[in-house]
Amino acid sequence: MPEEMISTCHTLEFNPFGKRHIDHHPGPIHLQTRELRGQDKLIKGFSNVSIDDGQRQGTQNECWKLRAAPGAWAGSLNECGAGTGAGGGLYEEELYINNSTVVWSKGSDCHTKKLIKSFTVESPVIDAFWCTFVLPESLSNPNQDNVSLDTKGKIEECVCVLESTILNVYTSAGKEYIASLPFQVSRCWVSMNCLLFERKLTPDELSLANVLQTKMATDTSDLLSSNQTLPSASNQPLPILFSLVHPLDEVAPVICRTGGTGNSKVSYINETCQSIVFSSQEPSLVMTYDSTLGTHTIWKIRRAKVQEGYVAIGVMDSLSATIPQHPATPGPSSGSSSDFHSQFTLSSHSPSGFSPLRVSMSRLASPAGQSKSMSPSLSQLPMFNQSYSGSPLPAGSYMTQSPSQTRSPAAGIARTPVASNNSSSIAETYVEPAEPLLPELCMEQLWSESVIGARASLREGISGKTSKVFLSKDPIGQCYICYLIPSKNHLRCLKFEESNDRSQLIFGAVSIVPARDVAKLKNCYLILDLSFNLVLYTGITKVAKVHVPGLPMSSLSDSSTHLSPRFTGGTITPRLSDIGLSHLGPAVGMGRLSDAGIITSSRPASSMDIRFSDEVNLLSPVPTESMSNSQIMDESSHFTGLQAITSGLVASIKDSVLLADGKTFVVLELASGLLIKTRIPELTNSKIIMKCLGACRSVLPRDVALLVFTRWYSMRNSPGHDNNQSDWPLFMQCILGLMGYDIAKLQLTRQCDPNESLSPGISCKKSRPSDVGREEDWLTLLSSTYHDNFMKNYDPVSGLKPVVTATKGKPTCVSATIDTKAVLSGHIKVVLFALHLVYEECKLHSSLMSELPIFAKLLLQLSCDLRMTSYVDHYFRDWPELAEVLQDQDTSQISPDQLKCLHTPIFFEPVAPSIYNWLYKLIVSPDSVGPFPNLSDVCETTKQSILLFVVILSRDLPNESLASQYIKPIVVSGHRPSSTNTSLQTSLTELKNGPHYERAVLLMTKLGLESTKQLDMLAPGIVLPLRDANLMCRPKPPLNWPVKAYNIIGREDIYKQLDMENQNSKLVKRWLVESTVKPKDEDGMENIGDKLARLRFKDDLRIGEVRRLLQSCKPVKIAVTQRPEVSDHDFIEEQERHLYMICSRTMALSVGRGMLTLCTYVPVDTETLPVPKLCLSGRAPPRNTAVDLSHIDTPSNMEACSSFHNGVAAGLRIANTSSVDSTWIVYNKPKGSEMTNEHAGFLMALGLNGHLSNLAVLNVHEYLCKGHEMTSIALLLGIAAEKRGTMDVNVMRLLSIHVSVFLPPSSTELDVPHSVQVAAILGTGFLYQNSAHRHVVEVLLSEINRPPGPDCDSCTDREGYSLAAGLALGLVTMGKGGESHGLSELTIADTLHLLMVGGHKQQMTAVQREHYRSLSSQTKEGDMINVNVTSPGATLALGMMFFNTENSTVAQWLCPPDTQFLLEFVRPDFLLLRVLSYSLVMWSSVSPTIQWVNSTLPDIVSMFAFQRSRYKDDPSVEVDFETMSQAYCNIVAGACMAVGLKFAGSHNQSAFNTLKGYVEKFMGFLTKPLLWEQAGKSVIESCLMTIVVSWSMVMCGSGDLQVLKTCRHLRSRVGTMYNYVLYGSHMMVSMATSLLFLGGCRYSLSTKPDAIAAMLCAFFPKYPTHSNDNRYHQQAFRHLYVLAAEMRIIIPKDSTSGAPCHVPLKITLKPNNIHKLDEIEVMAPCIIPEIDIIDKLEVVGDRYWPIQFEQESNWQQLKTLLEFQGILFVKQRAGQLTYSEDPKGYRSLVARSLTKDQSGHKTIKPEVIKSFTSDSRVMAFVKNFCNSENSTEYELSALMSVAIRDCVVNEKLELLPSYLFLRQVSEGIAAQSCNNIQLSQVKLMKAYCQYREDSNNADPNTELINPEYLISVSSHIDHQLNAFKTENETSLLQYNSGQYKTSTLLCHYLTWNNIPCPSGDS
Repeated sequence: MPEEMISTCHTLEFNPFGKRHIDHHPGPIHLQTRELRGQDKLIKGFSNVSIDDGQRQGTQNECWKLRAAPGAWAGSLNECGAGTGAGGGLYEEELYINNSTVVWSKGSDCHTKKLIKSFTVESPVIDAFWCTFVLPESLSNPNQDNVSLDTKGKIEECVCVLESTILNVYTSAGKEYIASLPFQVSRCWVSMNCLLFERKLTPDELSLANVLQTKMATDTSDLLSSNQTLPSASNQPLPILFSLVHPLDEVAPVICRTGGTGNSKVSYINETCQSIVFSSQEPSLVMTYDSTLGTHTIWKIRRAKVQEGYVAIGVMDSLSATIPQHPATPGPSSGSSSDFHSQFTLSSHSPSGFSPLRVSMSRLASPAGQSKSMSPSLSQLPMFNQSYSGSPLPAGSYMTQSPSQTRSPAAGIARTPVASNNSSSIAETYVEPAEPLLPELCMEQLWSESVIGARASLREGISGKTSKVFLSKDPIGQCYICYLIPSKNHLRCLKFEESNDRSQLIFGAVSIVPARDVAKLKNCYLILDLSFNLVLYTGITKVAKVHVPGLPMSSLSDSSTHLSPRFTGGTITPRLSDIGLSHLGPAVGMGRLSDAGIITSSRPASSMDIRFSDEVNLLSPVPTESMSNSQIMDESSHFTGLQAITSGLVASIKDSVLLADGKTFVVLELASGLLIKTRIPELTNSKIIMKCLGACRSVLPRDVALLVFTRWYSMRNSPGHDNNQSDWPLFMQCILGLMGYDIAKLQLTRQCDPNESLSPGISCKKSRPSDVGREEDWLTLLSSTYHDNFMKNYDPVSGLKPVVTATKGKPTCVSATIDTKAVLSGHIKVVLFALHLVYEECKLHSSLMSELPIFAKLLLQLSCDLRMTSYVDHYFRDWPELAEVLQDQDTSQISPDQLKCLHTPIFFEPVAPSIYNWLYKLIVSPDSVGPFPNLSDVCETTKQSILLFVVILSRDLPNESLASQYIKPIVVSGHRPSSTNTSLQTSLTELKNGPHYERAVLLMTKLGLESTKQLDMLAPGIVLPLRDANLMCRPKPPLNWPVKAYNIIGREDIYKQLDMENQNSKLVKRWLVESTVKPKDEDGMENIGDKLARLRFKDDLRIGEVRRLLQSCKPVKIAVTQRPEVSDHDFIEEQERHLYMICSRTMALSVGRGMLTLCTYVPVDTETLPVPKLCLSGRAPPRNTAVDLSHIDTPSNMEACSSFHNGVAAGLRIANTSSVDSTWIVYNKPKGSEMTNEHAGFLMALGLNGHLSNLAVLNVHEYLCKGHEMTSIALLLGIAAEKRGTMDVNVMRLLSIHVSVFLPPSSTELDVPHSVQVAAILGTGFLYQNSAHRHVVEVLLSEINRPPGPDCDSCTDREGYSLAAGLALGLVTMGKGGESHGLSELTIADTLHLLMVGGHKQQMTAVQREHYRSLSSQTKEGDMINVNVTSPGATLALGMMFFNTENSTVAQWLCPPDTQFLLEFVRPDFLLLRVLSYSLVMWSSVSPTIQWVNSTLPDIVSMFAFQRSRYKDDPSVEVDFETMSQAYCNIVAGACMAVGLKFAGSHNQSAFNTLKGYVEKFMGFLTKPLLWEQAGKSVIESCLMTIVVSWSMVMCGSGDLQVLKTCRHLRSRVGTMYNYVLYGSHMMVSMATSLLFLGGCRYSLSTKPDAIAAMLCAFFPKYPTHSNDNRYHQQAFRHLYVLAAEMRIIIPKDSTSGAPCHVPLKITLKPNNIHKLDEIEVMAPCIIPEIDIIDKLEVVGDRYWPIQFEQESNWQQLKTLLEFQGILFVKQRAGQLTYSEDPKGYRSLVARSLTKDQSGHKTIKPEVIKSFTSDSRVMAFVKNFCNSENSTEYELSALMSVAIRDCVVNEKLELLPSYLFLRQVSEGIAAQSCNNIQLSQVKLMKAYCQYREDSNNADPNTELINPEYLISVSSHIDHQLNAFKTENETSLLQYNSGQYKTSTLLCHYLTWNNIPCPSGDS
């Protein structure tokens, strides 16, 4: 039998993209960051010197790697260059390595390659590769029973560049890791989610390995016959294999486990003769080679168990022992005194020692009480230093080993100790014994080559090592590990398979294929045989020889005569014409042939050393003694067809790449060194043929199925075959030929021959049975169409008469019988049944309908020959035109005797299964149906359709027996059951209780039908019930469904909402960027007037007014009129004084601007953050003269704090979802050497927004070393605010440096500015927030009454420090109320009460006396407490500590005095703080009413406040009215502030009215001198500001106009008449204004305890008098409101258009909420209440589809929504307009009325449809089909109008194709243009609609198909078929007698009326 041959295609020259790119690359660029000293230069020089003998000096390290890029990278790759190509998301990627440069590119065969990125490192690159790492979901201890490497977590796709001791990792997300390795690496291997490193051997180890190899080669017999022990390098050989599970983790040694279950051995891999030759990720395997024994071994890579690690390091004796509790210090019972501490450690190179994967269980206990230091790395060992220098290791740099010998040779490996916590500089360094380093991975031995009789193998040594290894799977699923032995020219194929429980691998025998080189392909591999021919193999089966078009054919002579000069010693390079490649031109993305050079492959150099003399002797390999169990495949068969191709031309096979669409490319190296790239043809381009082959694989024996695959592949891809033609004729010939048919005598193959009209001489070349002509050949030629055409054209010229044969019109065919020896001759029935099931499967796909007729011909031929009447009738009914085939049918080639001998499988059914008939019976009479046969993994759509129909039609819950009840899987002996059956049972059992349609949709998701596009591919009759289930679920889908289920039912709004987490911050960035407008003049508020603001406040311009009020970057208007008596000089001074007053307001505006623009801007990475200028100049009209402050005296550095606020405001604009890194932060640093206050404010804003943690520690140190006061304040506050509540040790160290009380008494006193100390003490409170840390509490308590220090600042500005300490104490003990364990003995409450009311000082402790030994010489306070300093902080600390505790004792302490005598002992402003603290304690009693506010007033104050005019004539009243009035103002202000805090952001109307009344009352005080004289304007002004801010806090985020108008009025108070309005008043007015629009109306204030504490710090009611006033309260604290702000906006966006819109919301509140309401109805976009008090939120109204968020189900989705800028996707209903277009709903009502009664309308106007949908496709449909005035098309227009109206009005546009399909079939019956399959679907649709109507399974108000339309279609079909019956009764009788005639209507009649087959077997 002749050998098969296939031909490749698209042969082009290959030139790596990186090779061309490297010519333009600048090469390595060394940045000289510092000047090298002499010794450094010497070290630098030596670092570039290598003594490796194997390194070739002066040669380029050049190689490349190719792969098909996964689709997950496509998105990230597109950002680097080209867009997505046509290939389904897969690209060909290339990594090109040249010395120290790596070029990463992408492309495909039809696109020019694009550069992704190039990497250049300092030293030569050893390797570059792709890999994946996993960041686990949890950092806790993993399950020790789970040893799999497949960890759940975030997958990081990476490109790694390996240097000798450095691993550079670049992720697809842009991250970069640099992992330093403690040894030199020789090779790196990629395994599942980890890397394996082979350590480079030292010269001593190399020499020892050579000695061992020599000894093994010479003394093999003695070694194998005795128990001789191999010599070792030393008593403690070092491991040679290490692992890395993440770049931030530590490198750990790998252990191996050998032996069986009862005799297993665990040890480190320290044999120098072992080396890895292959690794795979799935399954996770490794192959190693032992150069001493000459054997290959396969290992399984898994996670090491803790017991195995302890055994390896010597802590445990065996695996059966228990884990010791203290392995670092073994007890006496251990039996030995082994020292488990290392001589060295693996250095940690992770930042801050962080390791994402290392867990505490992997560490051994270390001795406590000793400080730790870093240990030397592995390279510092004496053994390792020999490869660098001969100098010994310095003494004392490593620990001395115990005299006793360690148990394990690798016990010396230790983990890097943790760095010391003590950051102070100490001269002494203590070194503790290092911890042993536990292994992460274990290699478990699975298989090894036998060494019995392996003397020859042992002598080979390293030459017996494999050069290529890969995993291969043949088409029938058999798996092999193939490895090439170049020294023997053997490809060894080791068969393996999974066990039944899929827990382990079972290995079989080794088969040997002679080969010089090999490359892996899909389900096969390509080899270069001993004659330099390319041969294709699958498994161990030879498929065909491979012909590469363009390469010349060689003769059958010795291949040595055709070798190129490269192999014969010559130096001549052949030209293109010499080797037959002159037709090849430059390829896309490749170089020209003339420029091609010799490119080194990525294979090892040893594999390229081909020795021709050895290969000639191995042409007929003889099995050796050691291969007795292997199968040797003979390569000596002669090729009788085409001669040997590519012989002597192809030198090696380089790479292969498999793309997404099945295309496989191979790179070949020719003998001349030229590289070419050619494509291996695919199996087929027909989906049905692919399914047919899969069916054969499922039912045939494996060897038979494999033969079918190979025969078909070689036949389809033979040279000369046109792949653009249909594969069906060849497939039919292939299948029938394998069955034993005589193809030449078969009428079917002649009819389907694609080359029938061509000359036989130019037809596709095929192998012939023989060269002897026959009579039948001549007759066949005479009857062909070619002969007829020839005679017509040439008869008049030649005068020849036509040859008339006896069988004109039908050739005479001699009877023939099938060949019983054919491969499939005994499996004809099996193949027929399997192909029939595929046929039924394809009928369910609309896209496969076109190929079914020719498929049915093949099945009809087999059915006729097998006398299967039911099958014949089945295909005839589907395709009536096949009756001609039946009439012309030849005599069957299967004789009756042969028919009897055919094997009938048990699953064969004599009646042809029909999927449509089965589903129809399931609907009409479900009790009469049995299970439908199914082929797993082939007929998946059939199985899915059956299950979905059963679930939709059944009211019972699906169970495990559902699949077996309705589906009969076909399982053939020798085939393993499919894993999909198990997953199917799991899917069915997971369906929860609920309506049948909900279960159906859930089952669709589990079966993989996850999009509407997949449903569109199904047949209309199948998809209709599925659409019905979707429509029934659409109004109110369950809230806990999978994400993709909502996409199926058409709820894109919910789908997008749930998928928002996957979109991450891109959606937020796009929303913020779209909102950004860049005007010419940037004022820091550019993006406030966006579409959200316009949507919320569309009727006014309040946003523009707020921008005007907060404007601080433009000169102000100086409207001062010059009086006649004023000189010009005096007038200028008057203007400047007026400007100075306005500047006090201007400098305070930045605080408010920061509130307004909070998190509204996404910065550009390449630009600095724009900071608007603070303009302190003015313009005087009418000439617009410039006015500045040059002629009057102003405070020095007046704008210092204002610049700081300006920087904070600019920094707060940055959205918290922005990507801010350390580089960008430093990039914003001022250009000069000096720091600025604006940049300091920028840093603090980053901390408040959560970005400052990205700043590198080194940069933080540089900032602090500048000594800039404001920068230090910003960093301390920002870092502490970001780390609040974490008690981070590193942050505490940073803070303690600036707070001396936290340092040891003996520490050096640092000169820290007083303001920095204030910031640090409050930062400590934030760091330990809610922790009740005893030591911190004790220190903060003492700091409230810290005595004055020696420096001037600590003497004069002590109030601010005391207040900060009190606030910090309140933060730490917030709400603890003295109940925290360990704080009761501190008597905190009593101490705070004493500090609040005053008294004798408590005696200081010894520690305090030590800290405060240097007291002030300027301030003497005596023994009494200075309450002016301590009272504010102590009062607030007391209230915060007992927050919401209802402690009556503490509340009584805080009540204001009720007598005049006691009131005079309390400062009036302290009364405000006491009432505020009292309210904090009695939090639940705070009420937003005037009555509650008045209840806080003592009776005497209520009676006499502001009553001087009333009692001035009453001498009996001896009351100080000033005291009473001031007390009244402060007490009321404190109560109002308590109301503002409790109801912050609630928009509570009662609180609003209460505070509004007091604002108006206090503003009235200022207008009446008789009243303000009793209290003083400054007191009233201060209290008014407190009330206004509280009022704005309640209405935060609402943009309320009344509050805004009040603030605008208060802002206008500038001038001499308002001298009591100071800088602090302007600051509070700006804050009150901006609170109304916090974060651009996106944010509001929280009322959680932590937020209350932050607001107390920010809105502390003591305001600065001038711009630099920080005495009582540091101005930087005013920005801490950010910690209380939270996103509470709901922004509805249309899921279709993406435009924001108005949507009504109904919010159900929890009982006992502060609103005292059950439900709230609001119109979004709006601010919603706090999420903690909401029980349910839902979208209501009839314009949008409902959405619900409930606590018990999908509450997390609402939280996620608020994290992503509050975007809520909604879907608009049909016939409804938006609230912007139709605010009152009148137009929507008109649209509804137009469709109420349309029964009399035969057409529909486009204007009516436009009211329901704006879909352009629908509008075009209406215009072209529903509005026709032509009488001939009137009926069609009427039907289409009914259809489109029903679909649009009832929002079921997906059913419009069903309407069109019904219409198409109805019209096709009369025109006989539709087939029976379509009619079966109509019948199925009609039956389901009738079932739906009868069973009331759906909403009676909604109809699936319009009944009128369905009746019309059914009536039309009945009319046509009944007319046929009346006229053609004879045809029915003939059919009943078994006579088939071509009659389409006959088949339609039989199908529509369910007439059975006339044969008895049906």
